[in-house]
Amino acid sequence: MIFGTLAIFFNVLSIMGFCVLFIIFTLSIIVSWKSETFNQYSVVSRRRVLWFIAVSPWLFGCLAASLVILSGSHYSPFPQSFDLLHWHHAQEFIFNSWHGLSIIALVVYTGFLFFRKVYSLIINSRQISLLQAVAERDENGFYQLEADAATAFTAGYLMPRCYITTALRRQLNSKEYTILQLHEKEHVRRADPLMKWCFQLFTAFFPTVISVKLNQSMSLVMEQCADFAVSDKISDKLLIAETLLKVRRLAVRPFEGELSASAVCHYGHDYIEERISYLLSDQQSKVFPILIFICATVSISIFSALTVDIFHHTIEYTLSH
Repeated sequence: MIFGTLAIFFNVLSIMGFCVLFIIFTLSIIVSWKSETFNQYSVVSRRRVLWFIAVSPWLFGCLAASLVILSGSHYSPFPQSFDLLHWHHAQEFIFNSWHGLSIIALVVYTGFLFFRKVYSLIINSRQISLLQAVAERDENGFYQLEADAATAFTAGYLMPRCYITTALRRQLNSKEYTILQLHEKEHVRRADPLMKWCFQLFTAFFPTVISVKLNQSMSLVMEQCADFAVSDKISDKLLIAETLLKVRRLAVRPFEGELSASAVCHYGHDYIEERISYLLSDQQSKVFPILIFICATVSISIFSALTVDIFHHTIEYTLSH
């Protein structure tokens, strides 16, 4: 048995693990049923909602664990909350129990997913370095690649760069090339390849079907954000859409390099119909109210803290009989 600060630490991990699983389960149901309703909001709002979904299990898990542990201490601003949120034996932890097994499972699984994502990041970083070594930088800051595949993309984590193949560059006029440049430089400004990797890391803990759906939604939103940034500087949205269609027709196949598609932001390969539809739409998109985020954070944290205590007592009662 472990006592003191270390026991509190293990109890916090245990509470957090229960909350993370509970919130992932709840959000997976919501995403599978209500994901289409997010399309009525602007791309900026959708981007925030997707990030909120991705990080909320860990955010709410930390908040709920803090509420449960603090409720039984003299630091709690609401001493009466102990009756609802109390956690038995917070300063003692039996490692040789279901608590210990759950923590081991949580740490092992989290470590496995984390190191798998880090490994893919290292591999992709090496491939990007090789890509940069054979590319030539032009006067516009783009890196040109000698290749028959007509494509353009942004790659790189800490220092993202824009790439375009000579096959595509030869077939674009100056206006089309300017549109493509503005689009890809917006990916660089937002560090989208790195953000895409971080988002994939957080969503890796969701069920595979939900994780794929969330990552596809984020990729679409990233491309729509870049398209929207172009439309702020070039008023002719029809020309932007025509350029996108032209590149899509030319890019009949992706770049033949071994670079993972999850590591790059391609200009004209995916979500063409959705991007053009959003770009040319005259309807005013809704802005997701920030007050809902705040209320959801507080409500779900308290509800998770209550649920995890009930879940804890249920298991304890089951195992003791």
